[in-house]
Amino acid sequence: MITDTVKPNHHEEIHTDGPDQDGTETQQTDLPLLLAELWKPLIHPTDDRIFVTDKGERFEVPTSQMRWEKPLGKKVILIDTDTRLNTTEENTILDKRPLHFPTLHGRTGGHLNHYLYAMIHGYDYRLVRAADYPDRHGTWVKPAIAKEALKTHDFVISLDSDAVFTHLNLPIEWLMNLWDIRPEETLVAMAYDLDIKIDYDPRGNLVLNTGFVISQASQRTQEMYERWEDCPRSIPGCEHWNFKWAHEQSAFSHYIRYEFNRTHDVKNIPCSHANGNEFTAEGQCKCQGIFIRCTLLIPDHLKEGVWGCIPSVATDDKSVFVNLTEKGIRLSFPRDTDRSVWAWYSPDLEMTASTLHHITIELLGSSTDVSELTDNEAKAFESFVSRDEVEDFRILTLTRALDKACCPRVIGFGTPFHGVNTTVDGYVNQDHQICGVASLSEILQRKDFTLLAKETQIDPFILNLEAPRTPQTFGYGEVHTWDMTRSPSIGAQPVAPFMETPLPSIDLFSGIPTDVRDACLNQVFEDDKERVQQYFGKLYLGLGLVSGPPGTGKSHLASIVVTLLCFNKSIKKVYVAAASNGATDNIAERINTMAQMITGTLLRSDVKQLMVLRGYSLSIEVENCTLALLGKPFKDDVIWNPSPWKFSRSLCWWTLRALGSETVPQLDADNNIELRDLHQRLSSIAAPSSNDPEFSNFRQLVRLAKGLESPFDYERIVTHGSHKKTLIQLMELVVGCADVIATTPATSTSPIYRSFNDEKARAVVFDEAATMFCSDGLLVYGNTPRPMVAIGDPKQLAPNLTTAFELLRGNQRKHDRRNNKRPPVSDRVPTNRFAQFAKISWLSWFIHLGWPVFHLYTQHRMAEGLFDLSLNSVYRTLVPHFKYSPLCHPNNFSLGPKVEEYLKTEYRLQPSPENTLQPVFFNCVNCPCRGYPDNLSRLNPRRADVIAKFLVKMIRELKLPTEDIVVLTPYRANIGAIGRRFRKEPELEGVEFTTFNRFQGREAQIVVLSLCVNEETGPLFVAEERSLNVALTRQRSSLLIFGDIDTRAKPHKYYDTAQNVDKEESRINPHVFEHVFGMIGASGRIVRMEGDEKVDPDSRWASKNWD
Repeated sequence: MITDTVKPNHHEEIHTDGPDQDGTETQQTDLPLLLAELWKPLIHPTDDRIFVTDKGERFEVPTSQMRWEKPLGKKVILIDTDTRLNTTEENTILDKRPLHFPTLHGRTGGHLNHYLYAMIHGYDYRLVRAADYPDRHGTWVKPAIAKEALKTHDFVISLDSDAVFTHLNLPIEWLMNLWDIRPEETLVAMAYDLDIKIDYDPRGNLVLNTGFVISQASQRTQEMYERWEDCPRSIPGCEHWNFKWAHEQSAFSHYIRYEFNRTHDVKNIPCSHANGNEFTAEGQCKCQGIFIRCTLLIPDHLKEGVWGCIPSVATDDKSVFVNLTEKGIRLSFPRDTDRSVWAWYSPDLEMTASTLHHITIELLGSSTDVSELTDNEAKAFESFVSRDEVEDFRILTLTRALDKACCPRVIGFGTPFHGVNTTVDGYVNQDHQICGVASLSEILQRKDFTLLAKETQIDPFILNLEAPRTPQTFGYGEVHTWDMTRSPSIGAQPVAPFMETPLPSIDLFSGIPTDVRDACLNQVFEDDKERVQQYFGKLYLGLGLVSGPPGTGKSHLASIVVTLLCFNKSIKKVYVAAASNGATDNIAERINTMAQMITGTLLRSDVKQLMVLRGYSLSIEVENCTLALLGKPFKDDVIWNPSPWKFSRSLCWWTLRALGSETVPQLDADNNIELRDLHQRLSSIAAPSSNDPEFSNFRQLVRLAKGLESPFDYERIVTHGSHKKTLIQLMELVVGCADVIATTPATSTSPIYRSFNDEKARAVVFDEAATMFCSDGLLVYGNTPRPMVAIGDPKQLAPNLTTAFELLRGNQRKHDRRNNKRPPVSDRVPTNRFAQFAKISWLSWFIHLGWPVFHLYTQHRMAEGLFDLSLNSVYRTLVPHFKYSPLCHPNNFSLGPKVEEYLKTEYRLQPSPENTLQPVFFNCVNCPCRGYPDNLSRLNPRRADVIAKFLVKMIRELKLPTEDIVVLTPYRANIGAIGRRFRKEPELEGVEFTTFNRFQGREAQIVVLSLCVNEETGPLFVAEERSLNVALTRQRSSLLIFGDIDTRAKPHKYYDTAQNVDKEESRINPHVFEHVFGMIGASGRIVRMEGDEKVDPDSRWASKNWD
């Protein structure tokens, strides 16, 4: 729709009809009806709460937000507004000539997308050619146009041409439900802008983007638009945005939204839903970082005035993308789309899949020059820039600073890359010329960079790029300035041609006999076997990263990898580390079992059992070995033991075997050759006539171990100091014989293990690496490159830093809820300045560097259906690849089907879908969550009583073994409440109860979750994503959740700003929590349970005087 009538407030009137190609007015009905019919079978139903994208991203509308379930049709109008439209510009909608799609402008493409979307869903559509305001920028016409459209339609969708509907089959009604747009309450809905410094208003709130606006007709909406349109004339300071970017968008966020501030007046749409693009956040439409698309211009030295363009502007080139960022220039190359073997992730903590490989050239502190396009330049770029758009584009030249403090830094170059095709692969890995213009190495070595970009987009970046780089300062005591030039210059040194040498890789299967290799691979799950061969056959720099959800066989694969490394003739000895003692015990046991299974299938005499040594604190090993030699019992029942020692495969156990003690299994021909040789030398010195000066000091130990000398005589002859020294010397020899040593990172610093790690271990394997600090990883890995495999799950618990919430000037929150007391927010300084860095685990660090990851996608542990909650809420990116193995069929679980049948009979529970076992939710009403005023921990005694009665009845009925049941809760105070109630029931003896986090890495047949919280409290700490994920993935055959189904995240009742939210609420991720509860509600597997008020009377808490 176009008109040339200029209204007093400088916008065009909206007509109902548009011109036909021959210029006559007509009702264009045939094409809309045809498109609507063609798309009808594909339209996503508005009453279907779940929508899954083609990339596996899952969105679910909460039941309480299902308001718009019927099509709105012509009550909705989509509007494109532009002051630059004309009827003669080639390749635009208003031009009478046919469109030429290969050279279609982005603006026209956006208009077509909006028009098609409107026709598909039966909405109205207008393309408005508006007149310019004489006193402000052209984009100011958008509020005026929307205001007029609201007089004829119930909903107006205002769009910029670069905002497109990526899912044409998804109705606007469904999106309005998702974004909680309320009838008669919501005025407008807009998406948050990108989270960067320049996009915050003076009040510290992120601005809203007006490129996509949903407006609902009402008198109050008309008043808001009137105020917005008149803002520069009626609100002091608003005139600042007449011509300054971002014009009407900044005016709304700085002024208008604070005047119309009822709870649901302005709905804030997540940036990732309505303000992303395929180049943002690795193709996930998630708003992280900011940049603008541009073209890198390289001058042709042979032809004056001729530019080479990257990417090529002559075709729709998607082999490379160039962007201007806050820090400089970023070149992006599409990765191989096959992620089954090598997967990549972006540098964030969300494990966002990376579809592009980014190489960034930081140019902070550079000088900038912006110039308009000359006639010759405009002609040279006419295939890319139309005549009407020439005035919007500028040529930006960035010249890097020459001082050392501001030298450009290149990030991302040199990491492994698999291109989407051979052309792209050649750009990065073979240094081929990009788009036939310049090679990557030539671009990275340039001193200045010339870009073609829109003027309105580059303005915000110039100030940031020109700003001088300030040296880092530290806040303790006096200000310390980092001396950027303190290190002397190294000087010119010869440098190898870095682009011609491919990134070196290591084949873990190299040097391993075929039968041994096959025996190892036969232990790999069938679905992973081929992928394992591909990935571990080409480890870049020897670094392997393995990630996977619980139950997918991470520790199983780790044990196979360790065995492979030991059979590799160039490695042989391996150091293994895990984040905790429990994890280290587990992986050592897995490696030993796997090695025995593999060697047991081989008939070769030269293949021996691996010597797997589980190392503990040396002092404990010496003490317990001494007790064993003297015939005394171990002190393994002490209350406090920093290293929970276990005898089997400990250094003490192996030392006793080397000595030939009868208290341990004797060595045979299948054992480690080096240990048997040590044993034989030690045995030979037992006789007084033996002559082995190197081992003579061990004679008394050997005689004691073999029973040739009594403990009494030994202690009489050998002093305690001499005994300890001799035993440690022997233990050092034993450690040197080991094939595998497994310890925690802290224990690895002991000299006896450090010498093995430094001098003998040729490879390192980390288990549970996602819970390990980077510093711990470095302690074990050291500073010498060698093969390393890190295995873990970044979606489970992160490293636990106890000082993360401590503040230099007092606690973040005094644990006092009396009278809603809260401390002042100002002047909070964290005690540990590295607390944020500690969130990045050893595994995540390498993932964030852009290293390829091997993913495990098949569930082997849980009964089919029990992993669905975590899969669809936490591991959504794995959905396209995930599957349950045949081992997960319910018939393979003895307890799960029995519990299922019991619940269906006892509580008339809706059955699980065929061949699955789904979680069950017990909705506990009248079960208030309690909290002490001086403690953040919480408890729910009535719910503990409900669980106890339920378990007692079920255990009696089904005769369940109590050791197969575990009760998990998020709060330590609730452990006490559960324990006090459980101890009253003899049937519950043996049922373990602990916190979510303490049960990390363990599993049970039947898991009972006591969420503790309820509707009144909201989810609180329970919604912490990683902890919740741990809780939902510990079961094998049954998951029973006790909570309040109406528990939902709510705005904090004390605070207005995020900075004021206390430690507990600030860690909430309500989206994951509510997604889980939404799926539970949709399943219908909910049982109502009633709390007993006599168990925990309200009067008991009301009578307490907390003041």
